[in-house]
Amino acid sequence: MPVGVDVERLRKVNPGLAERFFSPDEVAMLKALSPEKQTEQFIQLWTLKESFLKAIGRGLTRNLNSFSVRPRGGMYCITGDDSAFDYHLKLFALASDHILAVCAPSADFCESVEVITVNQLIAALASS
Repeated sequence: MPVGVDVERLRKVNPGLAERFFSPDEVAMLKALSPEKQTEQFIQLWTLKESFLKAIGRGLTRNLNSFSVRPRGGMYCITGDDSAFDYHLKLFALASDHILAVCAPSADFCESVEVITVNQLIAALASS
C-alpha cells in the first residue's frame, strides 16, 4: 500500500506564499483566519499536500495548487483530483514545533505516533 509521509517544523511563513502554491479555495480559507492561525494552517496544508504527492509517487513534480486539502471527520481528504478519491490524510503533533502528515489509500490510521531516538530504532531492529 502506498504511503506518503512529511514532517515540517512550525515556523513563520510569508502569507503571500499561499497565493503562489495553494488552490483558490485554500487561499480563501487562510485569509479568513487570524494571522497566527494562517501561519499554522499554511504549514499544515503544505505538510498534508506533500504527504499526498509522496504517496502517489510525484513529490514536488506536481503543482501544489492543482488540488485542495479539506478537513473531513477528524482527518483530511483531497478535492479537485479524481484519482485521489480513496486517499486519506492525517496530522500528528510530533513536538511543540513539528508536525507529521501521513497519506494513504486507507482511513485506518493509528491514533498517535511515538517519537524515538535513532538508538532506540537500532535496538528495536536488532531485537526483531
